[in-house]
Amino acid sequence: MKFKFPVETIREDLLVAGLLSKSGKKISSYYENIEFRINNNSLTIIATNGIMQFGAIHSILPDENVISNYYINTRQLLEALKKIKEGNIEFEFKPNTVILKHKKFKLILSIILIDTNSLIIKKDIVSILKLHFDCDEIKHLAKLTKVFNTGYLKDQRPVSRGMWIKEEDGENLLVLTNGKTLYINKLADKFPKDFHAIIPLNLLIMASIYKDDKAILNIGQNASEFMFDNRFILSLNINAKPPKLMTRINSMCESSASFKINKKEFMNGLFTVKPFSDEIDTVEILFDDINKNNITLKCQNATINLECEIIGKFPDYINMDIKILYNLINIIPEENITIFHGNDEKSLSYRSNDKNVIMLIMKYKIK
Repeated sequence: MKFKFPVETIREDLLVAGLLSKSGKKISSYYENIEFRINNNSLTIIATNGIMQFGAIHSILPDENVISNYYINTRQLLEALKKIKEGNIEFEFKPNTVILKHKKFKLILSIILIDTNSLIIKKDIVSILKLHFDCDEIKHLAKLTKVFNTGYLKDQRPVSRGMWIKEEDGENLLVLTNGKTLYINKLADKFPKDFHAIIPLNLLIMASIYKDDKAILNIGQNASEFMFDNRFILSLNINAKPPKLMTRINSMCESSASFKINKKEFMNGLFTVKPFSDEIDTVEILFDDINKNNITLKCQNATINLECEIIGKFPDYINMDIKILYNLINIIPEENITIFHGNDEKSLSYRSNDKNVIMLIMKYKIK
């Protein structure tokens, strides 16, 4: 059986499958292989690391009606893919080998004989909830997960290693956190009462690779999957229950003090002092009771004054993690932003103009 595909059609799927199977090598040698499943008019590429599974379905015109499974070593396949970026690639499946042909090379790979059930973790997910996303929304959330898991702020608790989808007191929430920073998006979708699921961040990051216009997040009791036009990426859910949030968060976000500042100027100021920051990357935000139209950013010996509009009473200074603060400000869409100082004196918060997005950043020190 021979099948020919444009490289740009199949290369990305093979790379994603390869990366996933490589990550499962420490769990079991079974997962170090990619499955090619031929079923009449389709070729499905499947890979798993035992927790997550990826599948991509490609249409084919087989020489004959056939149902077969072939397993190829991931390392050999990835080495071959490094050599090609354009043209067509041909797969020829034989009883004991798979031959890859390209204008630049011909590669013969041995078929791996393994238990056919060892690569299958996909079950028929009984859908409890379906959420619709576009490509930009997934990429935005993936950026947030990377920001939240920067350096020493990474929180190893199970509830902080996933994206929460939960209903709480009539509000439908999507939540990301690392224990120090919290992102909450109030969704318009209708959730079942008291529903909750924690979806691994790696599933979100992998889903952000693709450029499909739309995706469906299908959430089940024990597993969830992103479904694209001809691909799926699924993962077992994290077995933990997220805590109740909104009563405490609303209390923390209550504020009689805030400063309004131009986003671009704020980011430029943070970037200017950033190279002079110390090992733990903190920036001091200094407030002056006399001058209500300025804040000062200070890192070690570097300082910069920024114009802003201050309302209410702030402490003399606030210490924040400069990387987290810079990256979170960067993803805010508004041109002018308002940062609130919590009445609990332990946090700063941002709320979108429509009040549906809340970002809460815990402080280090105040004086």
